[in-house]
Amino acid sequence: MLEETVIDALKNLKSATFEELRKYLREEKKEEFLDLELRRILARLVKEGKVEKIPDPRKNKFLFSVRSY
Repeated sequence: MLEETVIDALKNLKSATFEELRKYLREEKKEEFLDLELRRILARLVKEGKVEKIPDPRKNKFLFSVRSY
C-alpha cells in the first residue's frame, strides 16, 4: 500500500518537501500514483499524527517527516 511506502520513504529521507517526496517515490521506488492521491495520503498521515508537517521559511514550503515518539 502506498501509505506504508510513504512512511518508509520519509524515514529514509528524514524530511522532505512534497516535491522531493514525489520525486523519490517515482524515481527510486518506481511507484505510480496521482499527485492528488499522494497529497491525500500525506494529509491523512498528518491528521493521524504519524507524520509532522513543518514550515520551512527558507524554501517557503512545508517539510514532512515521520513523527518521533
